[in-house]
Amino acid sequence: FIMLRSAVAILILSATASLAQSEAENFQLPEDLAKKAEAAIAGYRSYFDSLDMDRSGRITRDELRSASEKRHSSYDANADGYVSAEEYASRDASLSSARAARYIRKVDNDNDNRISRTEAQREALQVLRFDADRSKDLTFAEILLSAPPVVKRYYDQQQSNKR
Repeated sequence: FIMLRSAVAILILSATASLAQSEAENFQLPEDLAKKAEAAIAGYRSYFDSLDMDRSGRITRDELRSASEKRHSSYDANADGYVSAEEYASRDASLSSARAARYIRKVDNDNDNRISRTEAQREALQVLRFDADRSKDLTFAEILLSAPPVVKRYYDQQQSNKR
């Protein structure tokens, strides 16, 4: 009986694995959604490339800090070392002042209604939570862990089709 249970368990596991692989291989998005997924992937790629300063294919903690410093300085219009909601909103025409204020509140740890360099760096380093292999840097595949699951699945399918 124990051998039979083990054999059934092995059969179920292998059937489940085969089904999962089959589903992954047959994953298809409607054309309009596929285009949106491709656009999202391109956005994640652009974000990744903007942070990967040495083009190593990995984003390091130092690269995140450097990018955070540059971004913070570019948003700090009055050069006081802080970014206000007004400064943040004025840098991005597509950003409403309400949305900018929400972002400032999210990142502003000391509740002074502005983002310091330290707060900006702390926020930038949050992306390291996607470091799946605990290497202390990020690959593009790890950045995609922050994407909606359908985007990640579409990307994975495209990569497996290339093999």
